[in-house]
Amino acid sequence: MKQHLTSALVVVTTILVTLTLVSGPANARHSAPRPVMEQPIADPSVVPYATGFLAISSGARAPGAVANSASGRWRSTGPLLHGLPGWVGRGSIWAADTAHIDHHWVMYYSARVRHLAHNARCIGVAVSSDPRKGFDASGRKPLVCPRKAHAKHADDQLRSRGRSLPHAGVIDPSYFRRGRQSYLLYRTQRTPATIRIVRLRHHGVRAAHHSRQVLRTRDITENPVVIRHGRRYVLFTSQGYYGNCGYRTTWRSSRSLFHFPARGHRLLAGRQSRVCGPGGLDVTGRLVFFHGWVCRGEHRCRGGAHLEKRRGAHRTMYVGRLRWRHGRPHVRVLRG
Repeated sequence: MKQHLTSALVVVTTILVTLTLVSGPANARHSAPRPVMEQPIADPSVVPYATGFLAISSGARAPGAVANSASGRWRSTGPLLHGLPGWVGRGSIWAADTAHIDHHWVMYYSARVRHLAHNARCIGVAVSSDPRKGFDASGRKPLVCPRKAHAKHADDQLRSRGRSLPHAGVIDPSYFRRGRQSYLLYRTQRTPATIRIVRLRHHGVRAAHHSRQVLRTRDITENPVVIRHGRRYVLFTSQGYYGNCGYRTTWRSSRSLFHFPARGHRLLAGRQSRVCGPGGLDVTGRLVFFHGWVCRGEHRCRGGAHLEKRRGAHRTMYVGRLRWRHGRPHVRVLRG
């Protein structure tokens, strides 16, 4: 009888050891990923540059950071947007995007403008020969702006917007190139939320006069990023209120660049990713960069509303690997 019990114990022990080696410790499997930098960064726009990466954040005159690899060490560059034109009011620059077009670098940014509602914005443009040294916006009129704004007439004045759409402003510019043609996507402020697209000209520093609506939703939908995958276009957006852990990243797919379905699919959410409020996603090759909330003494905030008002809470950057299964995108968040 003892011999049978000993044999059974050996078998059970072998199984447990095997399972431990395959799956690893339970706390390792379920631990929250760490951000790749400590300093605050929100709505990251990340581009490969030289032998590493350049990231641009929302904030005073668009602060930046550089690193030799996606996982860091990231070093601050200070503000990257200089020579702001007269139409730009006080306040932070929101969700800038950067692209290398022809022989120069271009930054698209949203800034407050006079004679519009509180925090209402227009989209401007700045150029640079070396993005690490900053972008010059001096003397340039806005690319996209409502007609009521106290600014020089923008190229795209949203004349096709109906009465039911918001008139507060435009934010979240995002560059996309298809063949030889360049486009800018952006979001109209307030709800219902709309994502629009306008063709760019003159090496990306001017816009055509008529934009088109590509998406409309009842709730907050922002931070549009489009990529091409096979024969389809995939639109990534952030949804919900940015100041809580329920903020999330969704995706939509379409054969047309100019129309996407209203219903989105979940890509990154707090419970699945173990990041508080994963949003502001940008795609760089097979990597994705996005922000999440961290709180003092924690790797991530553990809930609550209006985290932007909580002392010691800020957004910082995470990185993940983009993969595809049967035409559907998936992100594996790297542990940092």
